[in-house]
Amino acid sequence: MSLKAVHLAFIFVSAVLAGGFSLWCFREMSRTDSLGAGAAGVISAAATIALGVYAIRFLKKSQGLGYL
Repeated sequence: MSLKAVHLAFIFVSAVLAGGFSLWCFREMSRTDSLGAGAAGVISAAATIALGVYAIRFLKKSQGLGYL
């Protein structure tokens, strides 16, 4: 497995974890009316979007490299 493939796997796992944490925070906020959980949800949702944008830019930049 190449370094490029490992990097993409880490980006994907990080985005999934950040998205799941964001959903959990929003559910917790609606259950307890906690502003801290809402803020954490917004921040982790922004991180999920940023990771997606980063993954796309990384794929475009490393287009000439092979996967394996």
